[in-house]
Amino acid sequence: MATALAEGEMTDRPAPEGVRRVRRPGWQVVVVLTLAVGLTIYGVVGVLDLREHRARDVQRDDAVRTANRAVLLLVSITKDNADRNLDDLLELTETGTGFRENLAQLAKTFQQTVEAGKVTSTGEVTSAGLVRMTDTSARVVVAASAVVVNVDAPDGEPRNYRMSVSLKRVDGTWKISNMEFVA
Repeated sequence: MATALAEGEMTDRPAPEGVRRVRRPGWQVVVVLTLAVGLTIYGVVGVLDLREHRARDVQRDDAVRTANRAVLLLVSITKDNADRNLDDLLELTETGTGFRENLAQLAKTFQQTVEAGKVTSTGEVTSAGLVRMTDTSARVVVAASAVVVNVDAPDGEPRNYRMSVSLKRVDGTWKISNMEFVA
């Protein structure tokens, strides 16, 4: 008399002739497969996280680089390069924020002042740091130093500047939305 086996029950009796017994995987196989799937998921998540961090680092570096360039254009100026530096600075600014328009209005007066005062300013960015950043905006503080030669200081006068530079991300590029001197 044959006895029916309950679902999932195993028997030690040999299988009848012509019938192949299917052996279920042992617990070791299940553990190995679970570990393999878990490690694969962990690896994929790690790679995606690494890509996100790298993209964020690139954005941060680009924002700081743009702020440094803008400050350098202002602290390294002569009568010969004032017009070009101001044009380059205007290219770095965001349209429609008011800052670009104000800078454009002051550019001619600034250039005339540089020429009349026989100004030669040789500067460098000494440090810069990201204060905050989102996907679309950033604020960078830049410290710069310069030696300024003019009619009042023919031997040159050292000057130190700290500027707060606000930036907005426009079409994948950081543009300056405001600049101000800070104490």
